[in-house]
Amino acid sequence: MDRLLEIFRAMRRRVDMNSGHHVIKIICDDTGVVLWRRDAAGAMQQQASFAWNAVTRICFKDNGPASSDLLYVFTRDSSQAWLVPLEASGGGDFWRQLPARGLFPASMHERATLAMDGRYYCWPPLGGLKDEA
Repeated sequence: MDRLLEIFRAMRRRVDMNSGHHVIKIICDDTGVVLWRRDAAGAMQQQASFAWNAVTRICFKDNGPASSDLLYVFTRDSSQAWLVPLEASGGGDFWRQLPARGLFPASMHERATLAMDGRYYCWPPLGGLKDEA
């Protein structure tokens, strides 16, 4: 299933190269995550970093087949959510690690991965969010 999803997303990436999502890189290791973005001069700049144990909520936003799905990552160290497009380099790896680390239930992960309904899938649930699964 994951391989099929990766193939599908690779095809979408070719179509969606002007979206800006291809300039983001996500690096995951045992302790946490680092988000990178290419600046106007072409240099990679660190945008954010957070430890796995700092993550308090994950919201997956399905954007259908024409656009990148997005993850909103909430941490205890920031008042804002980090926006992570799954089309980013390393985005698929980050998404697959969430259930293994207990940050997103496997059953909801599978539903969100297969979704094409434009809904939000949040864990823990926010309650009251329009279109939350």
